[in-house]
Amino acid sequence: MTSGIYISKRRKKEKYSCSECNKEHKSECKGCICNVIKDFINKEFFIRTKSSDVIVGTIIEFDKKNCCVKILSPETLSPKEPAEITIISCKDIESITFAFQKKINL
Repeated sequence: MTSGIYISKRRKKEKYSCSECNKEHKSECKGCICNVIKDFINKEFFIRTKSSDVIVGTIIEFDKKNCCVKILSPETLSPKEPAEITIISCKDIESITFAFQKKINL
């Protein structure tokens, strides 16, 4: 879609504005994780996916337009593995776990 024109095989060319587009194509990033993940950028997590994989890393980016979460997993020394970036939809994350920093009086 370039220059504000939508082309359909069944219709003539139609003009649209950004406000119309935003009303019709709202973000599909809904749910518990998708709603809160933007608040946890640059924090380290254990992330459990819906397929039961566990990703340990830092959330470096969240795109609410397409629901993509970028996670940076650090390099490991044993076994030697390079740092990796994983891109996953927030809809495919089952849970996130992180260290609680507050002292608790027992």
